[in-house]
Amino acid sequence: MTVSTFPALRSRGRHVSAAALLLAVLGLSGLPAAACEPVLAVEDGGRILLWQAPGPAREVVEGGCAAIDAAAERLAYCTRPAADTRQAVQLNVLPLAGGDAQRVHAGREGDAISEAAWSPDGSRLAFILTDARFRSHLMVVEPGSPARRLASAANAENHQWWSLGWLADGSAIGVHDMEHYALIAADGGGVRESIPLARMLGVQAEAISSTDRVLPSPRDPTVFAYTLGVPGTARFRQAMHEPNTALFVHDRFLGRGKNLRLSAEHVTVVDAAWAPGGLALYFSGYLDRHVNEDDPFRVYRIERSGQGMRELLRGERVSAGCRAASAGPS
Repeated sequence: MTVSTFPALRSRGRHVSAAALLLAVLGLSGLPAAACEPVLAVEDGGRILLWQAPGPAREVVEGGCAAIDAAAERLAYCTRPAADTRQAVQLNVLPLAGGDAQRVHAGREGDAISEAAWSPDGSRLAFILTDARFRSHLMVVEPGSPARRLASAANAENHQWWSLGWLADGSAIGVHDMEHYALIAADGGGVRESIPLARMLGVQAEAISSTDRVLPSPRDPTVFAYTLGVPGTARFRQAMHEPNTALFVHDRFLGRGKNLRLSAEHVTVVDAAWAPGGLALYFSGYLDRHVNEDDPFRVYRIERSGQGMRELLRGERVSAGCRAASAGPS
């Protein structure tokens, strides 16, 4: 059993599963939107890179499951054992201002950690642990305590969960099993709400895959970003022989049919995270013109309206936080 002591401060079968979503600073940390600058944790080929404009990305650690906290002070990440060892997966927290990483959870042999996400106030770290029997469990770590299980996947057909994300008020954590989007009470009260994904996204159930993301907005409790398979361009179909994936925004208040597609037809979306304030998103993916490259993945920023898409850096998965502008890069 590993007891967490978080570092004291002032991480469609063709796609890499996503990492954790952005936990917003606006309205949660007291920093106005103009007073902080985005910081991205980007996974690229087994490395985790830290990026803050205008400088280049720098490698901070090897691993996966990268999740940066809202204030961009700590990075949670998992280390996976080599195939020829009997070691178990570990979840660690690295203080980005300096200091050594601390292990906050050590799994058993056969366990896997697929995603991690910080609570909006940074006091808790949630993660999805899937055991040797391929059943997923939603776990939470708090300072000074071992990880505790909040819930376990109970779908009779599918015992795994994907797409981890906190509601903006920290009251619940969302996951999906390709059939339902479950909001699980963060206080241990169990499943608070279970929403059929097909009804929520306005598609047939078979159109939803394990790699599809459903991300609560850090600004508006009725809004979710999501990814979903769509027909690709002729160029994409010729190269990939499978559906493309697009980025959308869904507003529960407006109801079914109020799903806005953000990414253009020539864009493939792999992973996504909300930007600070919930007015834009970051996503990893590639353009049609990159589809035949050995390493096509880039990270982009796009407004919630679907306008202003721009490339930032190379990478496969993205997590985002927001650092006080006066702090400067670490």
